[in-house]
Amino acid sequence: MKKALKIAGLAFGGLLILSIVIALIPGGDERLKETNESLKQTSEDLQQNIEDQIQPTNQLSEEDQIKELVKKQITGGDTVRTVDVLDQLDGSLGVFVEYEADNGGTASQRKERIERTMVRIYANVYENSVYDVTQMTVSAYLYVPEGNVNTFKNVYKTILKKEDMEKADPDYAIYLTDAPELETTIKQAWTVSIFNAEYL
Repeated sequence: MKKALKIAGLAFGGLLILSIVIALIPGGDERLKETNESLKQTSEDLQQNIEDQIQPTNQLSEEDQIKELVKKQITGGDTVRTVDVLDQLDGSLGVFVEYEADNGGTASQRKERIERTMVRIYANVYENSVYDVTQMTVSAYLYVPEGNVNTFKNVYKTILKKEDMEKADPDYAIYLTDAPELETTIKQAWTVSIFNAEYL
């Protein structure tokens, strides 16, 4: 952005100086007119170029940008339920995620898969959000039998503050590589609010 503005300023200034020089040359009126037209067109082109560079960052709202970071980590048979972004008392943001986890595999496989997804949701948002997100919760739902019907049930919910995430993984290396030991360290840093051993 700063580079684009610098280039625009240099180009505009150069054409302005050129128009002054032409105005001092005898018979330069026609050339001056052509230069002014060129100057006007160049200014419009530069303005459009700057707007094109700015526009992508303004297309999504604060909440939608954070939601996109969450969605990138919910893949395969998993589905996003809700992503709420709420103001906290200290002026920072809290992000509260609910998603439907894939029912496939054994209970232990489901648990491992859910935990891996949670770890990467936390890491992706805390590492890549340009906003001051300091608190997050992630809840995993499974489609399970309850009475005579099947329903989605919250079977695993964790809470992880940014400060605790950064103590466990200060470089956010887990976001870039598969590191079982580091994943374990992050899991030890979060608080488990709900854990349903019947399904996990």
